[in-house]
Amino acid sequence: MKRCKLFALLLAAALLLTGCGSRKSPAAEPMAYGVNMAQDKSADYDVPYAYEEPTEEAATTAPAPEGAAGIADAENRYGEKIIYNAELTITADVPADSLENARRQCEALGGYLASSYEWTDSEGQNYASATLKVPADQLEAFVQSLERLGEAEHYRLWSDDVTLQYFDMSARLKAMQAEEAQLMQILAECKTVEEILLVREQLAEVRERIESYQGRINLWDHEVRYATLELTINETPKKVAETDRWSAAGVGGRILEGLENSWDYLLIILAGFVIVLANIGLPVLVIGGIVVGIVLLSRRASRKRKERRARKQLAAEQGKAEAEAAEQDAGTRENA
Repeated sequence: MKRCKLFALLLAAALLLTGCGSRKSPAAEPMAYGVNMAQDKSADYDVPYAYEEPTEEAATTAPAPEGAAGIADAENRYGEKIIYNAELTITADVPADSLENARRQCEALGGYLASSYEWTDSEGQNYASATLKVPADQLEAFVQSLERLGEAEHYRLWSDDVTLQYFDMSARLKAMQAEEAQLMQILAECKTVEEILLVREQLAEVRERIESYQGRINLWDHEVRYATLELTINETPKKVAETDRWSAAGVGGRILEGLENSWDYLLIILAGFVIVLANIGLPVLVIGGIVVGIVLLSRRASRKRKERRARKQLAAEQGKAEAEAAEQDAGTRENA
């Protein structure tokens, strides 16, 4: 009789566990950020609780919260779970100093610095970015204080209403906790090893779900309590003086640098051309040099032969003239 009762209780626990797992659980699905608040409230969730809308009296006695300043009031009055996120971009003379001031102001308001990063681009401009967590009811005041650190360029605020998901998850958690307590009672009545192992297997599955549900609820609690601000700080652009336009930082300096780089590239191309010519055209140059040498030597030899013939002809003509002069001289003597 006791065994039948035990298995009946285990069967009821298994049915309850299966019923909790068959419903659409937000923990098993990715959260959709940027969801419209009206869309969240009209979504069809199978929740075992009654969501109470604010009464007309409450709406008339208390003004509706505006922006991030009324977050805490809205949560206290209506039980809403709203996650606030913001982006802010400013320009400042020294981004690193502005980031440090932002961190101190955030900590003074009860928040903390989640992460930060600083870098410099190729033109020497400095930047800084950070993810800051600040109490949700202090977000508006925090943003106003940051805008005084420099010139604001961009600001965006948006919210995610997770009220229905939150209370649905809370109901599932309570059901799993009740199931755990019931299984513990059954475990105390187990008599055999088989029964103990069966109940412990059920307990392990229940406790795994309890941890999952509790972790999601804790995360939502933290995100609702602390708003997230993504801060980006750009360095104020440096102005180049008119007299320095031909300096290294000016436009003229960049033009001269470009010309110098072009000359360097031209020299590299010429050097490559000489190397190619030396490797490929060297045999042609050698053969051409030999041919030119032969031609020059031939022309030189021909010029020397012409000179020798001219000297011989001149000598013959001079000898002939001398012979004729001698004959004339001899004839003149005979007549005398």
